[in-house]
Amino acid sequence: MSSSDKIHIISQPGKQRELLHASLKARVINPGLHYGSDEQARKWLSLHKKYSPVVTTADTLKIYKKAFAHAASYLTGSYAQVISLGCGGGNKDAILVQQLQVRKKTVHYVPCDISNALVQEAAMRTSRLAQPPRCTPVVCNLDDTADLAVWLKSSYRKFSSDTQRIFLFLGILPNMETDRAHRCLRHLLQPEDFLVVSVNLAPGPDHDKSMRKILLQYDNPETRDWLLVLLDELDIPREAGKLHFEIPGSPNQGEPLQIRVIFRFNQSVRIMLDDTIYHFRKNENLGLFFSNRHTMALMRKFQTRLGAVPLEEWKNSAGDEGILSSIV
Repeated sequence: MSSSDKIHIISQPGKQRELLHASLKARVINPGLHYGSDEQARKWLSLHKKYSPVVTTADTLKIYKKAFAHAASYLTGSYAQVISLGCGGGNKDAILVQQLQVRKKTVHYVPCDISNALVQEAAMRTSRLAQPPRCTPVVCNLDDTADLAVWLKSSYRKFSSDTQRIFLFLGILPNMETDRAHRCLRHLLQPEDFLVVSVNLAPGPDHDKSMRKILLQYDNPETRDWLLVLLDELDIPREAGKLHFEIPGSPNQGEPLQIRVIFRFNQSVRIMLDDTIYHFRKNENLGLFFSNRHTMALMRKFQTRLGAVPLEEWKNSAGDEGILSSIV
């Protein structure tokens, strides 16, 4: 990472361990626990490359380019701080950095993720641009952003007195409940911050049909292998159960549709974590993963609840991906 500063670790000691204990106790895995290790990051990047609409369809890539061109044109200052929350591999972030540079902005890129490997990947991606930006990778947990808010406030305007901030919240809402997402962003957003949110949608009027079609993006060998890494790390034999991909019944209109993945035990299993033993009986379920599918109407409510002023929105032709911009 020749163009990057050192990686900043903004996480309370033992936080990941606490999340793992809480997840096993609740029988539902916190989504962030699927990205922490290098092996998890590597396998997630591989499946993202194969199945993500922004990678596989030109039309989806086009709406990101439009959204980022809009964001770049909205900023009036000469300096931009791009803060990507849950940056993943940073492939979308690099598009925004380029759009800003086309408009002669000097960019400070801050990729934030729970995974050291993912922030390094995002930093390396922007380091290969024709004009590598200054980059400060940050490892943090989006469940607890109070410390990140303090750190960002201390770095704000150090870059330049007229720095404007763009927060990217891309691909986070599928795996984060709305209330948690609001808490995360409320800690971080300040007046005049620009926010770009992307969301996975349930396209078309026949939601049951569209959800069954979308299920193929999840029920595949790459996703199965990625999700099972966590069980391997917990020394749970893969043959001790089976993954089930489910589409629960339609919720009320105020909630998104959802795809869920559970691991159903076919035998009793004892998990030892630190000094605690967790028992799972035969036919008991461990909630392993979920993915929310929102509507644009729900996302407009999400913006309003944040106190942000909606600006523009975009949706791909397939109707399964949407982007919204707003200003605080």
